[in-house]
This record gives sequence, C-alpha cells and structure tokens, in this order.
Amino acid sequence: MNRALIIGVDSSIGSHLYQNLHQAGWDVYATTRRQSLLSHRFFFLDLSDISLPLKHVPSVDVVFLCASITTIAQSQALPSYAKVINQDAQIVLTEYFLKLGCHVIFLSTNAVFDGKQPFYPKHSKVNPVTLYGQYKAAVEQQLMLMSGMISIIRFSKVISQKNSLMQQWVSTLRKGLCIYPFDDLFLCPISIRMASDCLKTIAENSLFGIMHLSGEKDITYYEWALCLANHLAIDLHLVKPKSMLNDTQGFSGQGPFGSLDMQESYFNIKDLSVKAVLQDSFLPGDEIKYS
Repeated sequence: MNRALIIGVDSSIGSHLYQNLHQAGWDVYATTRRQSLLSHRFFFLDLSDISLPLKHVPSVDVVFLCASITTIAQSQALPSYAKVINQDAQIVLTEYFLKLGCHVIFLSTNAVFDGKQPFYPKHSKVNPVTLYGQYKAAVEQQLMLMSGMISIIRFSKVISQKNSLMQQWVSTLRKGLCIYPFDDLFLCPISIRMASDCLKTIAENSLFGIMHLSGEKDITYYEWALCLANHLAIDLHLVKPKSMLNDTQGFSGQGPFGSLDMQESYFNIKDLSVKAVLQDSFLPGDEIKYS
C-alpha cells in the first residue's frame, strides 16, 4: 500500500488530494492547523514556526507540499510572513523528507513567469514579477540543486466552487445582482479534480523534474464569468465587463496571461476545455470527508 503525507490538508488542493488518495486505497496522513481535525492521521503543523523533526508522523513514501499563502495580494501585503511560509518552510521540509528517502512533490505556479505571453514552455527562464512568484521560483531553484526524488508541478488557475471569488460570484448572481469581471485579464482554468488527479499520477508513476498542468486556452475573466452564468442557468445580462486598468488594487506588474505549455505532458486528462473544467468544478457532492 502506498503511504503519503499531505502538508496542508486545510488547503483546497490538499483536501481534495486527501480524498482522492484515500478513495484509491492509499494510506494517507496529513498536517493541519485546525485543532478539530487532530487525530492519529492528522498532525498539527504551523509553517510559520516549524519544529523539526516531525516525530509523530509515520514513515511515508510520498510527501505533497500543498500548504502555502496562495494569492498574490496576500504575499504583497505580508511579504516577510509569506516568505517564511512559501519559501523558507518549503525548503526546510524538502530537505528533511529527502533525507528520509521520500518522494517530495512541490506545488508551484504559473506566476514564476511574468504572464506577458501565453503558453510558457517548462524550460523557459523564470521571470516572476510578484513576490508570490518570486518565492515559488526561489524554491524551485533550490529544489533543482538537491539530489533525491523531487517533482515540481506548475499549475495554471485551479478552479473550485469553494474558491472565494467563485463563491462570491455565484452568490451575487443567484441574488439577481450584477458582477463585474475583468475583460482584459486572462485565466487558463483547470479544475481542482484535474489538479488532484495529476498529483496522484506523479506519485504513482514516480515522475520527477518540472511538469506543467494547464487549461486548454486563456480566456478573460469576463468570458469565464459568462460561461459560469450560462452553466448555472443564470441571466447573462448580470455579468458586466470592466477593465483591470481601473482597478485600484492593481496587479503588481503581472501580465495578463496564465497558460502553460503542455506539449510534454505526462497526464492522461482527455479534455481540458473550458466546458470540461466548468462541468468538473461545479458539481454537487464536493464536500470533503476525512477518514
């Protein structure tokens, strides 16, 4: 039986991955910051104050590094804290588990590139323009210098009906109110199920090095919102476009595109279209159950 540890089961991907592996018959353990989840399978870990070694975690074959501060805005607002979580802790954990002979899988991002062009190949030179991307790129650089079983998977935009923006949009639309998505900022969506399946494939097949998982194409947030409203049978007139140039928060120089090149693909995902991502993301029964 395969044995895995998920660092950060509280995260969206971490929680779905736990369920995915558990259903596939894996022996799965995880770290959490929620006291209510602590058990013989769930261990407390705060990445802002790592105390190693993790004495209570049983030996495992694979470690998934899923915990991080996941938004550009949060990293910009709390740079020192974000560096500890997204960079320093990731390197410490990787070094620790490599010494134990584990396969370490690090979740990275398309933000290691500047977003000025679509479909960056995986061997392109990284050029992050946000702190979030810089921390991820720094971890990638350090991991590639280490010896051992290391995988780095860069994702484009991972969509779940539990994403805060998606929840806000759906709630607003169902009240009959308008939403105002950007018509000049792009995303390249993949579903959280696709991301979870990809991580499982990496572990099962011992795939090492840098890999990409990206949607089929870049679309604007306005186009995505229209597709979402149509999928949920909501009046499309409630979706009103706006320009990110008028957004007061700004985007710290990040370019508009989010797609990644997948010509060298290891994953048997047959349909990465916007329609498939929508159907995969907004389904009933997505509640995560821990066993």
